[in-house]
Amino acid sequence: MDNYNLRLFESGDEGELTNLLELCFEGWPKFDLNCSVLDYWRWKHLDNPLGPSVVILAKTGNQLIGCNHGIPLNIKIFNNMYLCSQGTDDSVSPNFRGMGISKELQNMRLDVEKKNFWSFNYGVIGDPILIKSYKKRYDFLPIKISNLIKIKDIKLHLEKVDEKSKIFERYGYYFLSYLNKMKTSSHISSINCNVDIIDINHFDDVYDTFWNNMKNNYSFILEKNKEYLNWRYCDSRSGSYIIKIAKQGEQIVGYIILRINRYDKKYPRGYIVDLMSLPNFYNASYMLVQNALRYFEEKNVNVNTAYFVENSKYEDILKTSGFIKVPNKMHIFYQHLNNDINIGELIREDPNKLQLTMGDTDWI
Repeated sequence: MDNYNLRLFESGDEGELTNLLELCFEGWPKFDLNCSVLDYWRWKHLDNPLGPSVVILAKTGNQLIGCNHGIPLNIKIFNNMYLCSQGTDDSVSPNFRGMGISKELQNMRLDVEKKNFWSFNYGVIGDPILIKSYKKRYDFLPIKISNLIKIKDIKLHLEKVDEKSKIFERYGYYFLSYLNKMKTSSHISSINCNVDIIDINHFDDVYDTFWNNMKNNYSFILEKNKEYLNWRYCDSRSGSYIIKIAKQGEQIVGYIILRINRYDKKYPRGYIVDLMSLPNFYNASYMLVQNALRYFEEKNVNVNTAYFVENSKYEDILKTSGFIKVPNKMHIFYQHLNNDINIGELIREDPNKLQLTMGDTDWI
């Protein structure tokens, strides 16, 4: 067995890191980018307004064989804001797997974060084998997530998806579509709201007024002030996001964030990355979604995906707009580091007081 050592990231390691990630994931980050993979890594892990990610490396001699990253994020849980980490980009070179390196990398990262007084760590997984394994070792957030999709041409979609998905999607999608229409079609025409939908490329102080009005409505939500959103969605290195706001007069009452991933050039996919509106303006969210669907239609996108909290009004808005719920791929596990936050109590909360979207992960 080869000897290896663990250490913190140092400036100059970036090139080796991105080479390893591309090897281990057979292409990374699997998005169409406006920059080099190296610049994308620097945006993601060095330029976060809350500070750089905690990055741990495993090396044998001069060879990088593993890495683990923790992205800093502020999360409001009940009445307090906590500095947390999202574990991501965990990889070990194929020739060195099965040696416990991944676990050691994670443990060292969590030790560093604990010493820096971070509150807890969470990770997002979708692989059924990993989900089964992790449930034996970790607690999972008591927040149920709905995976929602809308497909324009089902025949085209079935030609493009992998073989394992075809049988379910051929029969399950038609049936679920029928049930969804029965449930939602009766009140589609009754939704209306006097707002203007405007495209923007930057969040300003007016947006922060919206955020300050929003955050106290939630028991669980990532901090989404203008500094965070400008880093997450408005830096060209992060990707090509479309940002639309709903305004009534000078007041922002909602926003939606979209992305088309053209990594698969033959079959681009659309995503509703984030969506939020003031509690008295849920109809604005419906109008934002309709505007988004027209945008995807103009761009010839056949399939659109979104993740929202189950039984929330946002899930209902997506279903009203023709999305259907399919088996969930997103599961979120967590570990306490310092504060003993009673996360289990979230299970008692109204789903409309909980927010988790695809944009709260690094999946898109």
